[in-house]
Amino acid sequence: MTPFWVNRLGWTLLHFLWQGTLIAILYAIARRFLQRTKSPQPLYLLACVAMGAMLVAVGVEVLVVDHSERVPKEN
Repeated sequence: MTPFWVNRLGWTLLHFLWQGTLIAILYAIARRFLQRTKSPQPLYLLACVAMGAMLVAVGVEVLVVDHSERVPKEN
């Protein structure tokens, strides 16, 4: 039997694939609008926000989402 934390980690990584991709797409769209600015600070702040959003997405996935329904029950 696989330990519970291994299943939770596996599902978290699987969900992070689409969550991280979505955050990266939103970052790319927002960066396109900010690229005309003369100062690099808005782009740096946007990148930091995107990385922070990825970290939060993983944390929410681990703490909030219940993956026990996806784990097959043993008799």
